[in-house]
Amino acid sequence: MQNLSKEHVLSCIHQELPISGRCEGFYIQIKEYSPSIATAIHNGHSLSKDLLSSIQIDESDRLYEEDPYTEDLISSQPIRLIGLDSRYEYDLNRSPSDCIYSEAWGESVWKEKLPEKLRLRAMKKHRIFYHVLHALIAKLEQLYEVCVVYDIHSYNSNRIPMVTPDINLGTHYIKGKRWREDVRSLVNHFRSIGQDDRVLSFEQNKVFQGKGYLAQFVSDHFDRSLAMPIEFKKIFMNEKTGEVYPMVLSLLKENVKTALSDHANEFVRRHTRHFNVKKTTILPSNIEPVVLEVDRSFYQLAKKIDILHYVNPVNLQQEQQKFFRSGYNKEPNFKYRQLTVDPYSFREKLYRLPLHRIQDVSLQRLYQRTIDVMASKINLMTSLGTDQFLYHSLICYGEPDEIDIRNSEFLMFTPDFTEGDSDPIYDAEYAKASFEEAMLKYKLNYPIVISSKIVAGAMVDSTKKKILLHPHRKWTRMEVQALVHHELGVHALTTENSHDQPLEIFKLGLPGNTKTQEGLAILSEYQSGNLTLKRLKTLALRNIATKKMLRREKFSSVFEMMMDEYRLSEEDAFRIVARVFRGGGFTKDHLYLKGFQKAVSLFQENVSFESLYIGKTGFDDLDLLDELIERRILPKPKRLPLSLTFSCERHSILEYLVSSIQSTKEVCKAVG
Repeated sequence: MQNLSKEHVLSCIHQELPISGRCEGFYIQIKEYSPSIATAIHNGHSLSKDLLSSIQIDESDRLYEEDPYTEDLISSQPIRLIGLDSRYEYDLNRSPSDCIYSEAWGESVWKEKLPEKLRLRAMKKHRIFYHVLHALIAKLEQLYEVCVVYDIHSYNSNRIPMVTPDINLGTHYIKGKRWREDVRSLVNHFRSIGQDDRVLSFEQNKVFQGKGYLAQFVSDHFDRSLAMPIEFKKIFMNEKTGEVYPMVLSLLKENVKTALSDHANEFVRRHTRHFNVKKTTILPSNIEPVVLEVDRSFYQLAKKIDILHYVNPVNLQQEQQKFFRSGYNKEPNFKYRQLTVDPYSFREKLYRLPLHRIQDVSLQRLYQRTIDVMASKINLMTSLGTDQFLYHSLICYGEPDEIDIRNSEFLMFTPDFTEGDSDPIYDAEYAKASFEEAMLKYKLNYPIVISSKIVAGAMVDSTKKKILLHPHRKWTRMEVQALVHHELGVHALTTENSHDQPLEIFKLGLPGNTKTQEGLAILSEYQSGNLTLKRLKTLALRNIATKKMLRREKFSSVFEMMMDEYRLSEEDAFRIVARVFRGGGFTKDHLYLKGFQKAVSLFQENVSFESLYIGKTGFDDLDLLDELIERRILPKPKRLPLSLTFSCERHSILEYLVSSIQSTKEVCKAVG
């Protein structure tokens, strides 16, 4: 940590320069000059050697009365002041004349009277902190007219003989009607925080009244700035031992980030006449250097990991022919490419990436989740062709639930109806010409390769940036156009958009990107007017086949069921069943219909989801992507599907079917 003089810090504040380092007994970080400050003045635990020899309170008792991890709660904030020294040396939340304890919580602190030299040194540190805080608030008032200071603390509840709130706001120094709405707003934001399937309790002045010196200092010196003392019960740690609960702390950090940033934006909009703050601009607009470091290292590790490259059988055509010649009796024996990645070394390197250094908790959790998913994919690939593959597939992709099967059966009951040209007469060469024509509109130049090594009729190889077409497939005109809007309008387009992003993670794929990519791709078929009942039934049959496979039915049994019950051709039946049985049980296909349902619901509810097209994203991260784009950390997607601009008539029966597909959430609402 860089040591900074008081003069240097004040000079940086005067010039509005970013700063990060230790100044006497506190850490200051200014990423951007936003009109909010977050402090954790009791976070520190440090005592100098001369004080350690004089103090008679042992370390565990000192830690018990300090506020460890409050620094973490405000890690995402643009301006932070964090106490590094123990409050037992000097308490920043007490006045200068009273900041050094002689007695604390009923115990004498020092073995003998503290030498004057040490007292003066401690008081000087206290004075420097408030000198810097004063200069900082004055600068923010000059820039924005107002400033809000979040004074973050934690407390022990086991010695309080009553039910105590998870979060307590002290309002002793929040005077007058001017701040009434700001208090109400903070209460609302914190009362919406959920933790471990419950909403955290929030009270005012229940345990603490906010009578600390920091709140008094702001109230005494600034009429246009507000200090809000917030106490968190130590639900994120063991109060007695000091042991942290990392998962609880991580979730609480993310919730605190949202609550404070949303409140700060409302505060500034409410009190500023000339400064219009957007929803997320209180938060920093620059990417932390450590995020770029982690991102690049992660990409170099994972860029060659392509699940489909390994899961697609290399002997698909041969096994299909053998299966047909055997009268559907000989179970296919699929073969796969050898893994070229050392899985043990790969996982070790993944988990050595310095995620703990990322301060923006939302980005930190995003990389944590993505790395966990990538590790799961490596486990999947190493178990290819074994009994363990299905287990790892379920971890990576899940399985169709009761609602998915209900939707699938609903679609299969629908009688066929005429939709344009119904006879598949167009071959791979026609499809190639259609793709080439569409690429001119999208300004793309992907080579098109005719390959029998793919299970699907067409696919985009995002890693090699090429389009693969199956040589033996036939399509209708609508099916070819659907492929174009599916593969080019989403898969290729998001691949290209990912190259415009400063973070490589959007090339690799966020958690849930399969469901999102396929959902958006089928939505593109639908919006362009090329989604057919046959296509919907194909998605439904993939769910049904997956469920049969999970019940340990044989390949041949599921294949014959597809032909007998659903009247599929042997080619179509083999294709669907092979997709599901490849690898040892590949459950990915159920995400197509589920993803389409999610995409349609966003579309029908007029929810803006353009941010999802910046790369290989996930539905669950839509709010975060919107935030990062508003903060100007990520640019908006340059390319959007042409289908978004289409206004075409669709068959009324198809419209009814699409609107009738339900999600688990909708069914639960209906039942409830």
